[in-house]
Amino acid sequence: MKSFWCFIAGLVLGVSMMGIAYSYHFVRSGEGIVIVPKTTASLANVYVDITNWTLTEWGDHPAVMRALVEDGRSDLIKTSVADEALQNLLPSLGGKEPEVASPVNLNRQ
Repeated sequence: MKSFWCFIAGLVLGVSMMGIAYSYHFVRSGEGIVIVPKTTASLANVYVDITNWTLTEWGDHPAVMRALVEDGRSDLIKTSVADEALQNLLPSLGGKEPEVASPVNLNRQ
């Protein structure tokens, strides 16, 4: 009888986890993990890490973008896209990385 109750508990836990996976995106960003309701129920993109996403990756995951916008978290999209634009722009302005002065040695003898 004990194994029957373990089976029922596992079944309830499994159904609950599937319901959560069908209903929410777990989005990892620079701010931590954000839980966002999905716009359509599916098992796609349950967990996504958007910390280093490019414009191409945003285009490949429109459901995540739509869910973030509808939940009022479009700032996560803007931050990601702005970081990419800045990284592409800075090298083109100077042509090379800025030089850093060497530290001064104050322990002269």
